[in-house]
Amino acid sequence: MADPVTIFAGVSMLGGLMGAMGAQAQGQSQAMAQQFNADIAGRNAGLAREAAATDAAMLERQTRMQLGSIRAAYGASGVTAAGSPLDVLEMSVANAERDRQQILYKGELKALGYEDTRTLSLFGADSAKKQAEFSSFSQLLTGVTGGAKLFTAGHTAPSAGAPVAIS
Repeated sequence: MADPVTIFAGVSMLGGLMGAMGAQAQGQSQAMAQQFNADIAGRNAGLAREAAATDAAMLERQTRMQLGSIRAAYGASGVTAAGSPLDVLEMSVANAERDRQQILYKGELKALGYEDTRTLSLFGADSAKKQAEFSSFSQLLTGVTGGAKLFTAGHTAPSAGAPVAIS
């Protein structure tokens, strides 16, 4: 049977190994969570752009219908398309285009925010992986050195000046 010092040294080394495995598992879990967050943020960026494009297209359709109604009303009332009525139509078209561009711009800003979140999450995933590597190595090293100290301390011959018990 092995002596207690050897057993304790082995347990210390095993503890270091288990700590290293735990650090790796924790780091991988954190990295996976950060990657998931990055994927969601990337998807949300695309959805924000799509929603803005849909809203802009809807505004454009509404604007065309309104302009058609205005032209029909002008025609029914006998107003010609010259002068002030033409200026009103041009201004309505310009305002509608400005509104459409603003919808697209707001959608792009929202998408950029999601992309920034995605980038930060990817950095977080990378950092979690690196931290897991360092932490697991540290745990392993601590266990090995602790075991080695116990083993060495338990198997060192007494020094010349140390009293020796004689039975």
